[in-house]
Amino acid sequence: MKKVVYGKRTLYDAWYDLYRFRPEDNGFTNLGSGSDYTAFLQLGIGALDFGMDASSATPVYHYHSNYDSYHWMKSMIDPDFSIHATVGQFITLLAYHLADDALIPFDMDAYARNINYWIRELVGETMGRPDSGELQRQIKLNELAAAGRTFQQVASDFADRTAEKEFLGNGVRVEKANRIMRDVQRLFVRAEGLPGRPFYKNALYAPNRDDGK
Repeated sequence: MKKVVYGKRTLYDAWYDLYRFRPEDNGFTNLGSGSDYTAFLQLGIGALDFGMDASSATPVYHYHSNYDSYHWMKSMIDPDFSIHATVGQFITLLAYHLADDALIPFDMDAYARNINYWIRELVGETMGRPDSGELQRQIKLNELAAAGRTFQQVASDFADRTAEKEFLGNGVRVEKANRIMRDVQRLFVRAEGLPGRPFYKNALYAPNRDDGK
């Protein structure tokens, strides 16, 4: 992430502050399920939810209400709209790199690392249950963990190989690598959907079953 100036600090500074306290997910959090990108995730199409988070001193955000207005934004949050400008600059820079870079700037190593974090979280969730042993066998947790480790190794090797100068100079290989990065998320799509929820096709991304969705 390159530095984009935001006031006296850069956008990178703000992101790094988050990353320092969230090393387990590389500074990125889950997308959630309440927005337009949900349908894309079910098809294995990558998505990004980017914005500026509130702080403890920020006035309450009147989300989707009559008070969510230009006047409220200008008087309470962003008087000179510098925050908006910073977001616009970053999204434009990101779109430029996605469209113009020879190799898609997708960090496969970090992607695999986060999947393994989720697997470890799943292990922790099952360990707290009285039927943890049986539950882990039903989920085939040992096989899942082994698959996660294999995926991490393959992704790390892929990242190292695609960073080599010789590789980047070979247009055919770069094009093949781009297709792999484009399609890798689609490998997690299940045509039959999730058990009891056939609408949700993605084995990695889905709302919590207990939230009524």
